[in-house]
Amino acid sequence: MSALSALTASATLAVCGLSPPGAARPLLAAAVLPGAASYPTALVLTLLVEVPVYTVALAAATPATVRRAAAAGAAVNLVTHPALWWFLHALHGAARAPAFAVAEALVCLAEGALAARLLRLPGPVPYAASAAANAASVLAGLLLLG
Repeated sequence: MSALSALTASATLAVCGLSPPGAARPLLAAAVLPGAASYPTALVLTLLVEVPVYTVALAAATPATVRRAAAAGAAVNLVTHPALWWFLHALHGAARAPAFAVAEALVCLAEGALAARLLRLPGPVPYAASAAANAASVLAGLLLLG
């Protein structure tokens, strides 16, 4: 297994709550984000990562202004994040990994549709922005929260 494959597998297991036996939580999460499992921390991290991605993607590829793109990025997250958070925290064990994947896919679709509606944008750009923003957010969560 390549180093990248091992890192990807380890990160996927960690985000799904299926860390290998004996695996330690990243020190970065404990040092930088005390109480990293709290909802407010997760929401702030999500907004810090996703809003800039939405802003750049939507302002660069559509007629939306930077301000409207940023507002749309924040709004879609404030709609979807609470439901995703509480849904995933209700799951435990083996059900969490597939539920996480399905839930993230549904969030991408919902956020793309909401951004398209808020900004009156046809086509795939809002969905691509949503996929990019959510991928960045999941990666940040893996790196910071383990």
